Amino acid sequence: MRASYLQSNVESLGRLGARTEADIRRRAVRAVEEIERALRTAWLPLQLDIELTDAIEQLAGRDATRELARHAIAVSAEGPLLRPFLRALKAVGLTPRAGFKVAPKAWRSVYRFCGELEVERDDDRAVTLTQHDAPEAILYSEAYQVGIAGALEGVVLLTGGAAPSVEPEAHGPLRRVRYRCTWR
Repeated sequence: MRASYLQSNVESLGRLGARTEADIRRRAVRAVEEIERALRTAWLPLQLDIELTDAIEQLAGRDATRELARHAIAVSAEGPLLRPFLRALKAVGLTPRAGFKVAPKAWRSVYRFCGELEVERDDDRAVTLTQHDAPEAILYSEAYQVGIAGALEGVVLLTGGAAPSVEPEAHGPLRRVRYRCTWR
């Protein structure tokens, strides 16, 4: 994973309160230290983000995991990694549908060796995103799937949609995770 995205995740921990942030940092100390000392352009192992996300869920709960991921995508959209995608979307019209149309390219900017993302239009206010060739670490971490769902909800909010809802569904033998995303 791109270090700058992971660093946005760590920077977002303060939203959980000082005590919870300190507890998460202690629980995932190795991951946090490696993330914080990395160059923003470096590629880091996915496992670091999974360790961080698992610690967030264990200490702050599933809803906080989802909300933190929503916030982290907004922070990343202001940084050099995802800002070009947001700028391009503003030029052609900022909508959730347009946001999800560029999601596979944005995915490749953030993730390496984490499969490909495919977007299927369901209707005017819904898409299904399928992560093909998902690593086992994602397939078997419900917390991480919830984190990705929260980030996708953040995409809806960033692109002018409201009331996003994303539910993940993993298929281990097929090595895929599907995210059904709806909004108003």
